[in-house]
Amino acid sequence: MAKPTIMAALLTEAAQNSKLTASERRKITGSLGRYKELDGNIKVPSLGEAINKLAAALDEAGFTLEMVSGDILLGDRGNRRLPFMRKPPTGSDAFTEGPRVEGCFINFTWENISREGRSYEVIAYLT
Repeated sequence: MAKPTIMAALLTEAAQNSKLTASERRKITGSLGRYKELDGNIKVPSLGEAINKLAAALDEAGFTLEMVSGDILLGDRGNRRLPFMRKPPTGSDAFTEGPRVEGCFINFTWENISREGRSYEVIAYLT
């Protein structure tokens, strides 16, 4: 019988870590709920500020948002499904990423509700 390789072990671990458990889903949902800027109740002056709040909420739950390119957040209103991943292990170098979460996203919806200037209503939730 062939001895499992390190690569095979890493691939198996990554596959197991790519799905969210019910407990993790509750943790993420609870963390998102603590940020009123993400449930449409408090307006934000920029989408960058809303993305920062989203990143903080995911960080509290042990996850990190994948890179969000500014060009996908253009316009006075929109909706995007943002991918996220697990945080890398403690002590990892700056280039190590955790496994990407498969099968769910953060649904990020925004609308500029001000006629003068910017005032965004943002809703973010786990799909």
